[in-house]
Amino acid sequence: MAMDKPIFGHGPSSFGADYMVYQSKFFKNYPDSQSTLLADNVTHPFNDYILLITEYGVFGLMGLLIIMIFIKKCTKKITAPLLCILSIARFSLLSYPTRYSTILFLLAYSLAELNTFDKLGIRLKPIGQLGANAFIQSLSFCF
Repeated sequence: MAMDKPIFGHGPSSFGADYMVYQSKFFKNYPDSQSTLLADNVTHPFNDYILLITEYGVFGLMGLLIIMIFIKKCTKKITAPLLCILSIARFSLLSYPTRYSTILFLLAYSLAELNTFDKLGIRLKPIGQLGANAFIQSLSFCF
């Protein structure tokens, strides 16, 4: 799937909708494949990065890398929120943790705790900092 539209991907939520079509084409071309025993109604790949590149293409993957580089540049020392973000990123290689709302909440909370606004030299009043943290946390519910 990712090879058909490598630059921009297939679009949001397209993996679950399009994967069965690709699977049926594969089995039509290879009817004697041993993979027929594993065929199923798959709505999510077993890796969040495969999902990202399939749905958003290379630009989506580059966007994630830019965000990760930005987080790395903004943090000067290893903290609990940074370790939480790194563990979710590593766990995403082997599974799909972003499908669970508790993991998304931990990710959003960790991003808010990094307090990147202060490290960039942007001074916010306490109410502005609270609003910025609430906005970052609310992003988890969009995914």
